[in-house]
Amino acid sequence: MVERKESLKILNKFAGEDLTATLPNVRTVFAGDSHDGKQRESRVFLLLGASNTKKSELIDFMCNYFYGATLESEERFHIANEKFGNSTPPRSITTYVFNNAETTFRPIVIDTPGVGHNHECEKEIHDLFTSWLSHNDRHRIDVVGVVLSAQTRMTSAEEKELNKVLTYIPLHLRKNIVLLVGDSDGAPINIGILRRLNLHGHPEYKFNSECMFEKKHDDSLKEYLRENYWRMSEKNFAALFEQTERFEPKTISGQPHQEPRFTPIEGGRNLSDVTMSSVTTTTTTTKKVQNEETASSHYYSTIESLPPAPTRPAPPPPIPQVWV
Repeated sequence: MVERKESLKILNKFAGEDLTATLPNVRTVFAGDSHDGKQRESRVFLLLGASNTKKSELIDFMCNYFYGATLESEERFHIANEKFGNSTPPRSITTYVFNNAETTFRPIVIDTPGVGHNHECEKEIHDLFTSWLSHNDRHRIDVVGVVLSAQTRMTSAEEKELNKVLTYIPLHLRKNIVLLVGDSDGAPINIGILRRLNLHGHPEYKFNSECMFEKKHDDSLKEYLRENYWRMSEKNFAALFEQTERFEPKTISGQPHQEPRFTPIEGGRNLSDVTMSSVTTTTTTTKKVQNEETASSHYYSTIESLPPAPTRPAPPPPIPQVWV
């Protein structure tokens, strides 16, 4: 959990939610706006990880990057893990759709429940994930991001469960695996865990969320660390998203992908006034989510058949791995 001491102004990017998926415990959350105002492709990131790897902080850091936050900005953005009372499942697969992001593509991040923390919930989590993969076997996936922590040692239970999750990823899709290393000071992650997870050799991208919500420090050492963590994370995000555009999108089934379409349906649940309790903060805030055109709209996602993506030109050579 990121401690928001000396924090900046936090703006919630929540713009709508959908709970009408065909599977239980599956959500779609819209960030920025209910629609993307730009004609462009989407890029889909599927995140996997153990329960202690701070995937929520990574998603929030991505959100800040997508919407142009800088080290000098007076405000930061938040989207991950918003809860809406009993209507929000405690463990869910959540698709974050970042509309109108300041990127060349529309980012879509699929967050899966962390594994290895609670033995009683493991079967439920594995069943949910395998069901999602089965129902979305032609869902476009550009990147499979395995989230690891550079500081927190993975327990044997977490390692075992993450290994099991990785077996669900077919061989042809494993070529699109990248390592997203949190709590990083820039050093390489322990090679032993990578070998045990059969992840040695995949590209590594590092971030550190300690700086995400902090103001400028008067203490020179703390400020040095804040600046370096931010710049390291920003540089690695840039390299990751450049590499993402070089990856060929794939599917679980290996068949041509189908693009997700998000369509507003009038007359659904009104999201104009909701109380949100964030699991990443120690406070509960009331957020007025109002859009003049879609205040009373309910959103759901449908998969519509599209022709295969056009053949891309041969990709340029891979960019060098970023070391900071």
